[in-house]
Amino acid sequence: MLRRWIAWCAVAAIVVLGTSFGISLNTRHHPSVAIKPSGQVVFISVPALKWDSTTHKEHPQVYAMTRRGAVGGVLVRNYRGHSCSKNSWLTVSAVARTGVFPGPDATEPGEEPGPCPPIPRPLQEGPSAYFPTWADIRRATHNVNPKVDLGLLGSSFDLSDKCIMAAGPAAAIGAANRTGTVRHYVADPRQVDFNACALTLVSLGTPSAELLPSLLKRIPDNATVIVAGIADDRSPEHLRGAVITGPGIPHGRLTSLNTRQPGVVTTADLARLLLLQAPNVGPPKTEARQPLVLPTTDVDGPFDSVKDLGKQLSVEYSVAQTFFLRSLTIAGLILAVGVFAVVVYRRWAHRNSVSVQRSRPLRGLGAWIAGAMSSIPASTFLVGLVPWWDAPHPGLALTAGVLAIAVTISAIGYFGPWRRWRPGPMCVILGITALTVALDVVHGSRLQFTSMLGLQPVYGGRFYGVGNVGFAMMATAALVFAAILAGHARVAGHASGAGHRWLAALTVLIVGVPVIIVDGYPEWGADGGGPAALLPAFAYLAMNAGGLKVTWQRVAVIGSSTAGIVALVAFADYLRPPSYRTHLGEFVAGLLEDGRWGGVGQIVEGNWKLLTSAWYVPLSPLLLVLAIALLVAPPLRWLRPVQRLWESVPFLGHGLAAATICWTLGFFANDSGAGIPPIGLFVLAPLLFALGIRSGGSPADRAAEGPAGGVRDVALARRSPLDGLLHRRRRGRVDP
Repeated sequence: MLRRWIAWCAVAAIVVLGTSFGISLNTRHHPSVAIKPSGQVVFISVPALKWDSTTHKEHPQVYAMTRRGAVGGVLVRNYRGHSCSKNSWLTVSAVARTGVFPGPDATEPGEEPGPCPPIPRPLQEGPSAYFPTWADIRRATHNVNPKVDLGLLGSSFDLSDKCIMAAGPAAAIGAANRTGTVRHYVADPRQVDFNACALTLVSLGTPSAELLPSLLKRIPDNATVIVAGIADDRSPEHLRGAVITGPGIPHGRLTSLNTRQPGVVTTADLARLLLLQAPNVGPPKTEARQPLVLPTTDVDGPFDSVKDLGKQLSVEYSVAQTFFLRSLTIAGLILAVGVFAVVVYRRWAHRNSVSVQRSRPLRGLGAWIAGAMSSIPASTFLVGLVPWWDAPHPGLALTAGVLAIAVTISAIGYFGPWRRWRPGPMCVILGITALTVALDVVHGSRLQFTSMLGLQPVYGGRFYGVGNVGFAMMATAALVFAAILAGHARVAGHASGAGHRWLAALTVLIVGVPVIIVDGYPEWGADGGGPAALLPAFAYLAMNAGGLKVTWQRVAVIGSSTAGIVALVAFADYLRPPSYRTHLGEFVAGLLEDGRWGGVGQIVEGNWKLLTSAWYVPLSPLLLVLAIALLVAPPLRWLRPVQRLWESVPFLGHGLAAATICWTLGFFANDSGAGIPPIGLFVLAPLLFALGIRSGGSPADRAAEGPAGGVRDVALARRSPLDGLLHRRRRGRVDP
């Protein structure tokens, strides 16, 4: 038993590490280079600029810049559903995302965005101008979460004895100092003097094909030029375009330590680049990071890459709005019809004395379909490996690709040699799901970035690390996978008389520790709430696998230890240089340096917005109640099939209990954590249904599928997963 266990662990390690090494070789690129502007800096904002519609015929000057400069896409969302220039220029002013002014909600597919608030015009006094209501706007920024320092860019230049020239009312918002004063201002961009100041901000009111070329021709040759779209305004949400040229600017794709995605920066990152022109000014205490360049010798490569990325994000969003709800509906219908069919067939077979063995093909087909439904979340990630966005009908290609990959994963599970072990197909599908998320996170979250169920960066999600959907997938799959393997170790050890409780507990740790590290490590998952949910869940599972009683005292120890570990990781991230901190370190910095509890408020606000976003979202807490009811398994007739599942696969119930613990804690510990339980059940429920189908055959079927161990370890199988907390037992270990 021990030798076989070691051999399987070695094979699994070789497969995982080999796959990870292969991904690293395939995704490697040249080291990034920091952008250091020389001479004057000119920043020109072009309304709703995006590379999808930029060609050498429409904007030849801008297209020529992309062939020699640094090209990227800009994430322009500013804590509002739809980004407007008024808030975007406030982001430039504060060098941090802000959304003080109200704006329209995110645009539904096929609809037009709502109206943006008008741009306030400053009162001009000679060469300068000021905003009379600036003090009110600054006070409003202190009432939002997180707080920002409006006027930081302008005041930094004042302190450095350098000036900013603003051309256009919107640009004046970005150039205003903390008092709302713009030292150098012209209302008409045609009258701007590019030689007057170290930094010139230009806001074009319309994407004129004539005005932009004339401005570019007047810029000094030694200047650093930034042309970017920093708002959506009258267009639906999209990845906007940015290009930077000038002396010493290498050709390649833009990126930053804020996004950690090749070809992507934020509006705040571009503002951070402008702030470099003010000497003796330290980095702002915001998420903004200095833009970097990934150099390349391919002339058209950066432009084509960012153009494809924008198209990919746009199409997947138009499909994702309905795909997830349709998938949940289909999964629910399949489960309901399947359960009804099984119950009716069994009653008919019993009345007519027909062997249930005849239903084996039907059970196999039902299990395969259920496995495909469970594989859909992982398939939405893996489909990013093929260029579906280049198809004539990208939406259709995306949907077909997801379904094809899901069916393939299910086929691997149900037609491989492991199918003879009853929970074998379930383990394979869960393992593929967990590894898909984990390997993607370790290698930069490239698949999550563009997945329908991924980070959704254009619409307010994360830029890297583990999102709530990815966390729910990886955590659920890993916990149940570890539980099944631990149960197998317990059963095999009990049959041989050796016990092997310690081997079962070690199995849980071997699965759990890497998952927790991947989720919480700042350079990979960078998830603050994830480890707070994973640590107690895996600790519960390991204690039960080792035969230890789960007492309230031990629960308290686990809870305090979890809080300490999460705090230690966040503090270690805080000790790193500010440019390298993740949101974990930024939270600690805000708490220790400014007394800000912004992260807590965002969690509450995010969950409330998600719970009230649609009629079906409030069902998420009810799903937790349903999961707990399945665990307690009272002697109700409709729950007897669930009890038979726990008996057929020892420790499976403990896996669901651990997943429920993780879902509950993740619900409260994560921003928009209300989406975690539905995704977890989306992965797990079809597999439980498939397992119930495969466990419902004749004795000959069960013998052909291989032993599950239920007969050999009846006491372990029939024990309720919550017995350790619901019933008083003797102190110490709980023997099967």
